[in-house]
Amino acid sequence: MCTIQCLDVNKDGNLDLLMAGNDFEYKPQFSRLDASYGHLLLGNGLMDFEWQNYEKSGFFVRDEVKQMASFKDNEGSTYVITGINNSSPKIFKVNE
Repeated sequence: MCTIQCLDVNKDGNLDLLMAGNDFEYKPQFSRLDASYGHLLLGNGLMDFEWQNYEKSGFFVRDEVKQMASFKDNEGSTYVITGINNSSPKIFKVNE
């Protein structure tokens, strides 16, 4: 993983983990590290986390993500932006 955000995605009062990565910088003979599609792990407040399927979570980023950040708009909605190497960023709205 290259980047992790800790935020309460499902509004249950517990921090969840949103992770993304991949690394395409290795020499061709060593291949790429590109098996990550982004991950959401929902926390229960007891340091236990449950992985969520991509179809259920809606978080799917197969690219080389280098950075993530969360922000709120003027109406208070939360978003996560992913900084993708050599590509446009992707923005995901966190469910309310």
